[in-house]
Amino acid sequence: MTYLVDTNVISELLIAATAWAHDLTLATRNTPDFEDCGIRLLNPFSDA
Repeated sequence: MTYLVDTNVISELLIAATAWAHDLTLATRNTPDFEDCGIRLLNPFSDA
């Protein structure tokens, strides 16, 4: 059986899991993809 896997999703999950496990804030422009992960986010390019 062959599975098609989106490598971007796997990469994002690994990044989110690392931030969560170490209680880190994730700095990224791509905040929408991480909003439901339960980690703190920082968009350094945002005015907010």
